[in-house]
Amino acid sequence: MMCMVWTSRHQVRSSRGAEQEAAKVEFMDSLKLLEGELGGKSYFGGENFGFLDIAFIPFYGCMKPLATSV
Repeated sequence: MMCMVWTSRHQVRSSRGAEQEAAKVEFMDSLKLLEGELGGKSYFGGENFGFLDIAFIPFYGCMKPLATSV
């Protein structure tokens, strides 16, 4: 899942025109999938902060501005 989010994020930043628009749709779809996995939980482990949450920390700051600007 992380690879899909990272790849689509990179495509949004590195492409232009119609290719970038398609990449934005793919990026938003991957964020929706990620959000679906979280559901209403605070963390991937439910109420417990775990290794997967730690793994996403470096990427969260990069993704949030892109998601709000798309």
